[in-house]
Amino acid sequence: MKEFFLELGDMIGRKESCASRQLPMISCLFYALEEWTVVEFLKKYLFYVIIGSLTICAILVFFIVPLTIVFFIYLTNILLLIHQRNNELKADPLSDAWNRVRKTIATFWDIYARIWHGYELHGVGNLPEGPGILVYYHGAIPIDYLYFLSRLFLWKKRLCLSVADHFVFRLPGLKLLLGVTGVIPGTREECLAALRNGYLVSISPGGVREALFSDQSYQLMWGNRKGFAQVALEAKVGLHPQLWSSQECLNSTVNDVSEAQSVRTLTDCGGYERAPGTDGAAGASPGGCGRRTAPSRQEMTGGNESCTAGPTSMSYLTCLTYILEEWTGVKDIGDYLSAKEMLATLWDGHGRIWHGYELHGVENIPEGPGLVVFYHGATPLDYIYFTARLHVMQKRCCSVVADHFVFRLPGFRILLEVFGVIHGPKEACVGTLEKGHLLAIAPGGVREALFSDEMYTILWSDRKGFAQVAIDAKVPIIPMFTQNVREGFRTLGGIKILRSLYERTRLPVVPLYGGFPVKLRTFIGAPIPYEPNMTAEELAAKTKAAVQALIEKHQKIPGNIFRALMERFQTQKKED
Repeated sequence: MKEFFLELGDMIGRKESCASRQLPMISCLFYALEEWTVVEFLKKYLFYVIIGSLTICAILVFFIVPLTIVFFIYLTNILLLIHQRNNELKADPLSDAWNRVRKTIATFWDIYARIWHGYELHGVGNLPEGPGILVYYHGAIPIDYLYFLSRLFLWKKRLCLSVADHFVFRLPGLKLLLGVTGVIPGTREECLAALRNGYLVSISPGGVREALFSDQSYQLMWGNRKGFAQVALEAKVGLHPQLWSSQECLNSTVNDVSEAQSVRTLTDCGGYERAPGTDGAAGASPGGCGRRTAPSRQEMTGGNESCTAGPTSMSYLTCLTYILEEWTGVKDIGDYLSAKEMLATLWDGHGRIWHGYELHGVENIPEGPGLVVFYHGATPLDYIYFTARLHVMQKRCCSVVADHFVFRLPGFRILLEVFGVIHGPKEACVGTLEKGHLLAIAPGGVREALFSDEMYTILWSDRKGFAQVAIDAKVPIIPMFTQNVREGFRTLGGIKILRSLYERTRLPVVPLYGGFPVKLRTFIGAPIPYEPNMTAEELAAKTKAAVQALIEKHQKIPGNIFRALMERFQTQKKED
């Protein structure tokens, strides 16, 4: 009891000393922390707390890249399962029915490889048209081989079957991913059957032993394994040596492999990058390579003087664009065709996964030019899904008219140019249509996006410029509407002061909320043909009636977020 009163007196004394500022501020701070955390002698344990926290942070940072890769692998499998359920796919995982989702997955991993490793694939012309066995060195993890599979599928539309260790098939939750990507256990009979069916088959004779116990000397650990050679002899196919390396860490080995006419790929080692001018030992990080410092803007832009002259002559954003062009190998708009296809595939995959996106009535789009007129949701996400699906299905691009404020957004210039986003003066719209392109426009524009609501009220006012464009270009108008577009995102447009502020300043300052994974279906109505005797007012009214008819037919009024979410679980698709 005596000790308790002594301790209580000490606490009261310290409190009074802090209140009278007799103790230093740091001592009072520790005292306050001890009071809040109910931890006595905080000074004594603070050192151990800091050391422990730093150790945990270091471990997390060290393993963050491998953990991220594992996360992406499992995420890929989840996306496959969602795709299988939404499309009710029961086909064999190796069949062509899975090619669309294979392309989406390959595009994702190829972009990751380009960004994180600057991945390159060389000597792909040495692969045979028919079957063959690819023999490669096994790194610590097969991420390099995953990059190769992705790039090969995007370039050649070929699937390369992979022989994996038995433990891979015991990993939980990866069965569908292994099947779709062609991973097989690797018995001699299965390998022979795959080769006789015309597939490429890849194998790493070193296997798990080589992955775990080889090091930065890149020593082959094949032992006396020769089963892969026996398979090649029995199948009467060639062997194709394959090597993944760092461009700077293994120049001599790469040259040897190049002379042997092998398939050569260049990646950075072990998730780390190597500093220029260092050898394989000096300044090395785990995996045999040091961390590469960022190259100068002049090196990355091919000596572009405007970038090196400083921020006064060219914006940093433009210089960053040049750097990205160097990394991706894209130089002009013509080269964006493959990039556009990749982006379309990614957005189409996002639409399928997050919204179960469907596109109905695509046969109503004419083969030539046409003006697509649509209802504008709180965000144009449904239009992005539409144009992505259209590009994937028909390899067609659809230009779109956007509000002026979009062109003031920093960093979007190239994106807007590549995807044909225009300001929208009548001359530009007519010119686009006369070139044979599709053009999309939402007459309601930003006003409709911000201030329409779950009643799906069309806010076009007396706008008829789009109708005059269609008349001048002599093209049909195609009405379009996306079901539940107001349930995915909503705005606080009902606040009168925000409406008044927009009408005075034309600034879209209305708050937005949502992102809900509701079911989205885009419906394309029958085209309204060009009639030379029809006025712009009549055509605008007819178009508005057509869009309103699509809303009344396909949208339950008022919109309901919960109902739209539940529609994701409907197995039967709504009829057009």
